[in-house]
Amino acid sequence: MNPIRLLLVDPHQLLLDAWSHFFTSVKGFDIIGKATGVAQALHFLDTNDADVVMMEMPADPARGLDDIRQFRAGYDRAALVALSPYHTVAYAKSILQAGARAFVTKNSPQEELLEALRQVYAGQKYVCREIKDRLTQEQLSGEDPFIPLLETLSKREKQVVSMVRQGLSSREIAELLEVSAKTIEVHRYRILQKTGMPNTAALVHLFSSRGW
Repeated sequence: MNPIRLLLVDPHQLLLDAWSHFFTSVKGFDIIGKATGVAQALHFLDTNDADVVMMEMPADPARGLDDIRQFRAGYDRAALVALSPYHTVAYAKSILQAGARAFVTKNSPQEELLEALRQVYAGQKYVCREIKDRLTQEQLSGEDPFIPLLETLSKREKQVVSMVRQGLSSREIAELLEVSAKTIEVHRYRILQKTGMPNTAALVHLFSSRGW
């Protein structure tokens, strides 16, 4: 059986080197390249082919979604495994919907990460046990997944959501918060990215239905 051709993507060179060293001791994997960002990864894939790409998600959840979409738009021949510092069910769903084949939290053991890589190589999707356990807990306890989703929003983003629900335009919100309208548009874009909502109407409905 041919080894899995794996491309590593992480903004930290030290971690890239550590992962590369780790995989040299694991049978069945061939590290074909390392990249510190999506642009560098896509440039590498212009002349190389990968079976699986393991991508570290950034601290900013919205940027993580952007990275997945940007990568998918530029290269769709490899299965993408997202390694994330966030461990909410809502964020995992958003990452998978954006184009990843697997979602693994950084709390997961190495054995589970290896299993995720092998599963996506075999054409399957994979969600780590931590997320599965959280989903089961939410279902059994009746816990509203809206709560952890809300926690991903910054204080300013929550302010913007509240004002959007009041029917204010970006320009009106900008005047009240004493920032530019462009800044508010960026906030609104990031809010949609983090919540996984397709548009403002869906966002307003989500928050209104929770009485927020």
